[in-house]
Amino acid sequence: MTHVRGERAILYAVTQDQFHDQVLDCVYSEFLETPGLRLTCRQAQRLWGLDEQTCVAVLTLLVNTSFLSQPSHSTYGRASDERDDVASGSDSQGYRGPSYLRSSR
Repeated sequence: MTHVRGERAILYAVTQDQFHDQVLDCVYSEFLETPGLRLTCRQAQRLWGLDEQTCVAVLTLLVNTSFLSQPSHSTYGRASDERDDVASGSDSQGYRGPSYLRSSR
């Protein structure tokens, strides 16, 4: 039985990782495709149907990768949108999203 439990644990971990990747892809894409989008955590939870813990984890990860920013400590938005406010034009740093989204799958 230990072997079966171990396989289930591995399958669960892989499934959770795949879910996490899908959620990150979805959130990243939405912010990328909607310049100027600003959401509170609660709004993001409703938009993507996420529980609070998952939503906070995803938004925090995207803030930590400098894709999102949280200047008002209540809303999240693309960091490049704020840079564009300072220096008009395109994203001068050429940010292409977090590395985990650029890798081929």
